Amino acid sequence: MINKNKKMQKYSQDGIVYVERSLQKDENTSLPFIRLPGNLLKQFGISEYEFVLLKKGMLRLPVQIRKTIEEDEGKCVVRLSPRVKEAFKSVVNDPLHIVPPECIVLVVDTSGSMEEENKLVYAKEAIISLVTNETKSVTMNHIGVVEFSSSAYMISPITREFQEIPEKIKNLIADGSTEMYLGMGKARDMLKDKTNMKRIILLSDGQPQKPDLAIREAEQCKKKGVIIDTIGFGEGENIDIDLLKKIAAMTGGKFFHVREIRKLSSVMLPLVDDKKYLPAFTQDQ
Repeated sequence: MINKNKKMQKYSQDGIVYVERSLQKDENTSLPFIRLPGNLLKQFGISEYEFVLLKKGMLRLPVQIRKTIEEDEGKCVVRLSPRVKEAFKSVVNDPLHIVPPECIVLVVDTSGSMEEENKLVYAKEAIISLVTNETKSVTMNHIGVVEFSSSAYMISPITREFQEIPEKIKNLIADGSTEMYLGMGKARDMLKDKTNMKRIILLSDGQPQKPDLAIREAEQCKKKGVIIDTIGFGEGENIDIDLLKKIAAMTGGKFFHVREIRKLSSVMLPLVDDKKYLPAFTQDQ
């Protein structure tokens, strides 16, 4: 006979949770639920009323975290509404992936070359299009913005309130050199105290002045559990595709080459929507 606690521990360590029967004396006794271990909530900084994604195969649906009644000592769970239950064809003990919200810092190149072919204009439009998108896979996250050229600056702190980001983005201008490592370092510093899953999305058209320092910064990000996705746009000798690929590969991220900058928006949303699976964690004893 399989020990249920061991089974729960195995699923949780694999980034999987499983469906349980409805709670007694719950507000809706017909709803099955998924129990969220307390250390998972603490490790990833998620709490009651926030949303996570449940994933089964190619299907992903947002569900809200709620606390249970006293019968379950106020533990956090997500209940499967009839719509979600039907969509997943869920039954008791059915395993589902849980995908928590992320802290994402968008790191955008504002060096002088970004003025050519309106590259910065299209980059700003892509970021604005992303943060004004109302799909739950975007709004459930915490997003910040950094610009870099000869120096690096935080344009917006990491927040779930995206309303002010578009106005701040509009003021960016293209000027200076490409000190990529400074932008990466600023983003890493913004993420250092976050307990959510951490990701940098780096957008650049050029070759950094100090590629060795960019590699060193990628190593630091990897040590801190920060994934870096890189997006390079443009053609020819002006873009260091090999470097951007290496930075992404070192940190478990992805690289995208956008040859036509006006198509950048079509890359940004799917990239943010491509949530990373929950890493292993230790089940509550």
